[in-house]
Amino acid sequence: MTKNLEQTVLEKIKKENIKPEPKWKFLLKNCTLWFFAGASLVFGSMIFSVILYMTLNDWSALRHLGGGKFKFIMMGLPYFWIILLAIFIAVVHYNFRNTKKGYKYRLPIIILISVVASVLLGGVLYKAGIGKGLDDFTAKRAAFYRKIVNKRIDLWHRPEEGFLAGVIISDIEKNNFQLEDFKGDAWGVIMEDAVIMPEIKIKRNERIKMIGKFLGDYNFEARRIMPMGPGRDWFRNNPEARRFFRKRKPPFSR
Repeated sequence: MTKNLEQTVLEKIKKENIKPEPKWKFLLKNCTLWFFAGASLVFGSMIFSVILYMTLNDWSALRHLGGGKFKFIMMGLPYFWIILLAIFIAVVHYNFRNTKKGYKYRLPIIILISVVASVLLGGVLYKAGIGKGLDDFTAKRAAFYRKIVNKRIDLWHRPEEGFLAGVIISDIEKNNFQLEDFKGDAWGVIMEDAVIMPEIKIKRNERIKMIGKFLGDYNFEARRIMPMGPGRDWFRNNPEARRFFRKRKPPFSR
């Protein structure tokens, strides 16, 4: 039986003129798979650093929101980046699985290692400012940024609920200033008793977000003023937001 099988195989090799592949081809294939697995892991880690940046940026504001915290978190999750991270983890799995010894490892183990590695490296990249840089880069160049990449911008345009973001378009006078939101509406902002985060300066062209109280007639009382964070460069570079830099002067009212 064994001899017949060997004979059949030998006849097939002779008939189809099958020749062994050179060793360098296998080495090249293996190195290529490892390269793409490693590159995918790095890209996945960069994406995780963006997720950290976008998620943690508003974390300190949650305790000031009152009710609706769960809704705020769910609406603000960076789903675009989470899906992209899942894709890169899948690519890591595919490439690693096809390496010389990758078949020995079970799917859950490969995915777990990929996720842990992405989280650890992503945390380092976040501390190095890569998450912020990648978000700024995307905001400058992606026309679909506000609609798909960072829907959180819309979360900060709910003045009736106490959320307002935009660009300061005036000098500061008696704890008042004028702000233009991303829809082009000009607001009078009172910041007399506001808590201002130390990392920002209240000045013309500063991009900020605020928690406060809607006073009606395009007037807003700021109680907490924070840097814009994710999406800050979208305001300056996206054609939809260029109207921010028109100098309009709404009247203040108390």
